[in-house]
Amino acid sequence: MTYKKTKFSFVLAALLCSLTITAQQTTWEERGDSCMKAFNLFQALDCYSQALKQQDMPELRMKIAECHYRRGNYRECISTLQTLQASQLSHNALHQLFYSYKALGDTENFKQTGKLILGQYPMDSEILVDLCHEYNLEMNLFGTFHAVDEYIAKDSTNLAVNRVIAEAEFFQKEYQGAMYSYKKLLAAEDSSYITYFSIGVCAEQLSRYDDQPLGDKVNLQVEAVDYLKRAVAVSDSAQAAPFYHLGNLYNEMKNYQESEKCFQKAIQLLSPDPSVMNICWSGLAESLYCTGQYERAAHAFETALSFHSQSITSLYYLSICYEGYGDYAKAKAQFENFLNKAYTIDNPSENLKQMIADAKQRLSRLK
Repeated sequence: MTYKKTKFSFVLAALLCSLTITAQQTTWEERGDSCMKAFNLFQALDCYSQALKQQDMPELRMKIAECHYRRGNYRECISTLQTLQASQLSHNALHQLFYSYKALGDTENFKQTGKLILGQYPMDSEILVDLCHEYNLEMNLFGTFHAVDEYIAKDSTNLAVNRVIAEAEFFQKEYQGAMYSYKKLLAAEDSSYITYFSIGVCAEQLSRYDDQPLGDKVNLQVEAVDYLKRAVAVSDSAQAAPFYHLGNLYNEMKNYQESEKCFQKAIQLLSPDPSVMNICWSGLAESLYCTGQYERAAHAFETALSFHSQSITSLYYLSICYEGYGDYAKAKAQFENFLNKAYTIDNPSENLKQMIADAKQRLSRLK
């Protein structure tokens, strides 16, 4: 009888102890939940950590990870979630893992986690779009088209997904397809800067195709100008790219006055970024050269060459500009400089061959 009472007492004590621990754990967890509702992440983290000491559960670890994630401590978020099996992670936890890797620039784990999520949740368009955008930046366009296939078969109306498809076509230089895709977005009332800008650039590029009939070429140029102007109009902040493309288009359309204005604006917005100053100053120089403003054009070509001294085309036209405004000593020296550099180029293009022949002829007249 005494043995049975002792055994019963032991079992009861163990049960009461277990209930006490569970109650304590639940209390800490509930406190943590209340803190989360009040956006007190610091206190919530402490409460969940206390609850975890009482009883280790995957749900608590994911709540701790969420605190770290929302406080911007992405490494701790990842570290906490990595203590669990992938099969234990909730959809929310997988999202936090995915975007933590993105925030830290860990693209490989970012992509692997994205594929893991889509394997379980193929209609998660937010993850799909961000994963495909990364593929596009890497020029892994097959990755994008492969990733969107299953989604598009079920939902072809998602604007964010259609945007990333258009972006892939644009990056692949499939300008006809990209233009069609961006116009579909426009028809769905996506009248954003990037939509207008992309249609404009697509039309600009298509106008340059060698097999483009003259009438179609002109129509595409006009369309490109129209959409690039719309991009400028809807932009929240001044963007240089539309002005640069407009400058090139106006040069091709022989509207040199407008071209000069656009390149001046692009230079104003982009200065002093050396990576793009060469092409902007070269474009401006072309506008001035074509209107016979040789001295101003020479200054523009000199500035372009200060950013890219090996530009053989700028060297050639700078020589002609010196000749054009009567500085024959500079013209002679520059033609010789151009020819010396041109002769070092293996397999010169037909255009370069013509420039060499013209430079030799002009130089002979100056001697």
